[in-house]
Amino acid sequence: MISVIMVQHNRADLTCAAVASLYEHGLGDHEIIVADNASTDESAEEVQNRFPDIHLEKSKENIGFGAANNLAAGKARGDYLFFLNNDTFAQSDMLGPLEEYMRKHPCGAAGTALANADGSLQYSTGRWPTVSTEWKMKHQHPLYEKGTSSVDWVTGAALCVRAGLFREIGGFDQKYFMYFEDVDLCRRIANAGHEIHYVPSIQVIHLGGGSQTEEMRPEIQKEYRRSQLRYYALHASNVQWLFLKAFLAGKAFRLLLHTDNAVRDVGRYLSDLLMRPRNAHRA
Repeated sequence: MISVIMVQHNRADLTCAAVASLYEHGLGDHEIIVADNASTDESAEEVQNRFPDIHLEKSKENIGFGAANNLAAGKARGDYLFFLNNDTFAQSDMLGPLEEYMRKHPCGAAGTALANADGSLQYSTGRWPTVSTEWKMKHQHPLYEKGTSSVDWVTGAALCVRAGLFREIGGFDQKYFMYFEDVDLCRRIANAGHEIHYVPSIQVIHLGGGSQTEEMRPEIQKEYRRSQLRYYALHASNVQWLFLKAFLAGKAFRLLLHTDNAVRDVGRYLSDLLMRPRNAHRA
């Protein structure tokens, strides 16, 4: 059985549409668990009222994406945990094929293809982050291989993990509030000796994909950089750590020269992060 896990913070309309698309194509004997991350409106009640069969886990505060997924995973009964963003739509029965794939292939985790509403593909897999690979992804350089393949990581927007393995490695690292927690999880799965697979034959529509750092709100940019530095501090070589700090130092300098106060504030925040030693980002 697959346990589908979704996290929401407000926007019950998205969650309800995502859940409805799963029911539309046949939920079967799988279960859905929604983690409500301290919504400030009636989203939790709206989802529960519309879909009384799903399991709802409510957090009293916004604990972040990974922590909310861990909260829901603690209640899951399935052999496989399918972490699925609430801004996604199933176009066909994907839970059956996904469960069959996990049964037939000895991978620790697998991710589906993600597509925009117009059918164009989004980045949903890639190589381990380095300054070079991140730059290539942001500038739309092709990183995909044709067909099902073993990859470094797959996005947490549609990520299936063996439940026993997920618990064995401690789930998502809750010190990432958002961003990089999925890549970090894949890294630890790989370090435990398991492959990560990208399965393009299973496709999900994802409304929120493709955003770049420069388009994010200032507070989100801060969180992205904090998580990026944590990931590199934990997993990157010394050379890559120094490359990233040099790259971000140049970015912080440009932000500090900006005329917009909010942008300069991001520069100040980034400068403060760069002053901290590597071990501080690992803590």
